[in-house]
Amino acid sequence: MKRKLFRKKQKSIAERKTETRRKTEVPYKAVGLGLLLWLFVTWLFFGSGIVRHIDIAEGQRVPSTITAEVDFECEDLRKTKLNSDQASDAVPPVFTIDPIPAQNASKVVGELFNRLQRLTTATSNEYQRIESSMGDLLIGSSVDAKNLISVFPSNQIASSKAALATNIVNIMAAGILSGEYSRTLFRDAPDRRLTITDSDSKTSTTVSQQDIYSTQRARHTICETLGDANQRELADRLLATLVIDNMTYDETATEALRNEANQRVEPVMQ
Repeated sequence: MKRKLFRKKQKSIAERKTETRRKTEVPYKAVGLGLLLWLFVTWLFFGSGIVRHIDIAEGQRVPSTITAEVDFECEDLRKTKLNSDQASDAVPPVFTIDPIPAQNASKVVGELFNRLQRLTTATSNEYQRIESSMGDLLIGSSVDAKNLISVFPSNQIASSKAALATNIVNIMAAGILSGEYSRTLFRDAPDRRLTITDSDSKTSTTVSQQDIYSTQRARHTICETLGDANQRELADRLLATLVIDNMTYDETATEALRNEANQRVEPVMQ
């Protein structure tokens, strides 16, 4: 059986009667200060104290101007967006030039004048066959073989062919913009700029819209080197179905450049 190592000493009756009891003191001063502090904080936040609570829902207009106690910065979203839109609008639209129309036009004109040259030395049997083959090349045109024969004398066929072929390549390589693009993308503003890239997107050039040819202006420019007015008028009619707009709007490249411009816009702080 286990025994307790220590036993509590039992006090006698006399000791218990003469024992002095400890007094429990209440810290009235600390309690009072705590109560005053609680009342003060409650008055600040919920009464009419210094810290004011304004109950405003999101999107609600404040009844009066609110002034912050400390300085801080925030982004002016409206001005930042305005700057971004302006940066985006400043990026010229990107166009690519299709080389196929120029190649086709140059090929048809060259072949027409080759056959016209062969007529000058053709026999009577060959003459009719060559003239008929010229008509095949002129399908859809307001010009026929007899018009070409009557307007271009034999001593001017070679020079006229060279002038037209060279001008077709040079003018169409500069780009011909359709009337639809001019109205929708540029709102007929001649000072608006655009960027032209080649078919491989390796090189690009930014030019003013007024430096880009329309189909009518391109035909007139191609034909203006011909010496005779009748030749110029006939060549203009001939090129009506051959010299066409060859510029295509590249939306993907344009949007990529505009996104880059937007990324460079610094936020407007206030």
